[in-house]
Amino acid sequence: MSGVKYNSFTIGEGMPIVMIHGFQLDHRVMLGACEPLLKDKKFKRIYFDLPGMGLTKDYHQIKNADQMIKSIAQLIKPLVGNEKFLIAGMSYGGYLARGLRCHFEDQVKGMFLFVPVVKPLSEMRKLPVHRVLDEDKAYAATLLSSELEEIRALNAVINSYVIDRQRIEIDEALLLGDEEYMDEYQAKGYKASYNVDSNNASFDKPVVIMAGKQDSVVGFEDQYALSLQFPRSTYIAVDCAAHAMHIEQAALFNAVFNGWIGAFE
Repeated sequence: MSGVKYNSFTIGEGMPIVMIHGFQLDHRVMLGACEPLLKDKKFKRIYFDLPGMGLTKDYHQIKNADQMIKSIAQLIKPLVGNEKFLIAGMSYGGYLARGLRCHFEDQVKGMFLFVPVVKPLSEMRKLPVHRVLDEDKAYAATLLSSELEEIRALNAVINSYVIDRQRIEIDEALLLGDEEYMDEYQAKGYKASYNVDSNNASFDKPVVIMAGKQDSVVGFEDQYALSLQFPRSTYIAVDCAAHAMHIEQAALFNAVFNGWIGAFE
């Protein structure tokens, strides 16, 4: 869909990596997760804000996932040209990543999907019972009760490192989003009209899928089933981790991402 004015930028040179953030967020969540691991490596990182999120403008013509995926394809085509490239996607970005691959089948060399949406309709997801497993009580006592209640509803880990990162990479992004637009999009267009996973069996490239064992937003069981569709997949369900798995268990996330990206250096 032409006309969208994306807030986008690239960092570095080399094989491109398309970074797709989650719903209601912006590029900062991907920047925080991946850029520290890539800053000294020869890859061209492509960051952008999805329509209705961050600082991207003129997006109201994007009504559904089909149009959003097509629009992302139009954004990145001049940036990747005919080169081989990689895709990293978080949450809804992991769903869009699989749709985007369908547009660039022969060019995509691998995907890294963390806490990815598998089933767009939330009522169809297999979700665990949410649990807080690691809480710094002294730190929690410094938070407002209303804030702590919200954090406990989503996090498996609560400490200063996790919450400080979430405030920058997640909370600040939430303030920029167009809530009315996102509500309508989620209600009417969140699911693509086609199955983005219909040809996974033919994608014989490295795919990593990381899930949080306590993720009550997208779950972890559907992600395992997704991993079985790919001939060359690695699946990890991370304990003591919810939807902010990459922050709550940063050391493990970093190790797995470094292992995946190392295959392309």
